[in-house]
Amino acid sequence: MDASGTANGIANQLSSLGTAGNTQGNINGMNLVQFLAQIATNVGQENQTATSNEATQTQVQTQATTLRTQVSGVSLDTQATEVLQFQRAYQASAQVLTVLNDILDSTINMMTVTT
Repeated sequence: MDASGTANGIANQLSSLGTAGNTQGNINGMNLVQFLAQIATNVGQENQTATSNEATQTQVQTQATTLRTQVSGVSLDTQATEVLQFQRAYQASAQVLTVLNDILDSTINMMTVTT
């Protein structure tokens, strides 16, 4: 038995928490349904605020990137292309020097054989 004198008193109290006329078990002046609805509302508002803040931060980041690119005047694609061109020019120069070295070696070998 519980305080209400019935075996189902606790179960009855729990079931009555969601009824509008119940004054027992109120949380901050609201019944259980109202309290849970308030929590859901607060969560929804916080989610909307977070989503809005994320969109704003994304816009700020995009704008900062655009401004940095404008100020620096450097295009990463253009720089990568130029690096590849310099690398190929270096390889070509190295190949020319290798051929010249081979020709010079052959010439020196020809001169030493004839003397």
